[in-house]
Amino acid sequence: MRKDLVIVILVGVCLAFSEAPPPKKKKPAGKPMPGSFQNADANSPEVKAAADFVLSEIKKEAACTGVTLVEVTKAKHKVVAGSVYDLKLKFKTAANKVKKCKVMVMRDLPDTAAGQTVGQHKLMGTGKPKSKPSKKDCACVNFAN
Repeated sequence: MRKDLVIVILVGVCLAFSEAPPPKKKKPAGKPMPGSFQNADANSPEVKAAADFVLSEIKKEAACTGVTLVEVTKAKHKVVAGSVYDLKLKFKTAANKVKKCKVMVMRDLPDTAAGQTVGQHKLMGTGKPKSKPSKKDCACVNFAN
């Protein structure tokens, strides 16, 4: 009995003097992780320039000259060695059909040695397309829907 009492007292003393682990700090909900995509204003000049670039790429198909941009429904942006825009777009085809697509556009840093003041846009891969759009649809050809 005496051994049990000594063990209980020792455990109690150890617990009394032990420190509880510090509480885990939660990441503030409002602060995005550096280097990650962040929401962008769909009406900003930079987003509009990226969307216009996508439209110009679609119009390179001879049969797709009648495609127009309806709206940028969602835009995200992240800064890398330049800028990357993750866009969800709506287009209207010459046949008056509205098509949606998701595309990523990279704008490189300007080549100041060549006299550029604005970087060049380039299309980036967006993963597997959910379905293959036909060329007659003219919107989002070679892009994921």
